Amino acid sequence: MEKQLKTMKYKFFYLLSLFGTLCWAQNHFELNVISKNYHVSIDIATCNEKECFGKSSVNLTDKKTSEKFPALISDNFTFTIETDSLNLNKAKFDEESQSLIFEDFNFDGFEDLALINKFSDNSEKSIYDIYTFDSIQKQFLMNEGMTTVVKDNSAMFTVDSERKRLIMYLKSGCCLYITKEYNVIPERDPLKVYEFEEDTRDRETVITKKSEFIDYKWFTKTTKYPREVYYKENNDENTERN
Repeated sequence: MEKQLKTMKYKFFYLLSLFGTLCWAQNHFELNVISKNYHVSIDIATCNEKECFGKSSVNLTDKKTSEKFPALISDNFTFTIETDSLNLNKAKFDEESQSLIFEDFNFDGFEDLALINKFSDNSEKSIYDIYTFDSIQKQFLMNEGMTTVVKDNSAMFTVDSERKRLIMYLKSGCCLYITKEYNVIPERDPLKVYEFEEDTRDRETVITKKSEFIDYKWFTKTTKYPREVYYKENNDENTERN
């Protein structure tokens, strides 16, 4: 009887250890190709068949030196998952709203990171925390200025490396399209220098409003076009560029 109890006890702890490993595996993901310079591992609170979400720890390791950086924490991280041929869950980051974005946001030659942290109120738009790499401290630090720009606009920016600008493409309602551009200045918050509005609510006309920040002053020009003329001019410009 005692031998049977010991055997049952051993089997119980063996199964418990397997169960614990399974749970850990379902909430732990390794990403090797999402970044050129860093191996990424993610531990996340909750996963179901289609997605993972909740408080998360994102850990980065330098691919060349194997140096580990302090973990980055997100309270509302989320990403979809898919099952491969071996029935293993894998993180899927090819959706329209990416959960992790590696890019040189401040144009200093080092890869930075945008980490999804929540969705904006009453919207499915993603809000990101922006971490830029500090080459002196050798770690990723929250960039408050860039993060504020993202949160204020409820949108993530794209990067124009040639002009060294951060660009946002926004839409308000059905028919108002807005483009904003920010200059990146070392050790300062991003500076908005350009805004273009395209109002297409009227069926007959298109109204544009272009604002530029030049020599510490804003200059604004509003123009009203017949609808067919406006789109013909834009199509001609795109054809010339191509």
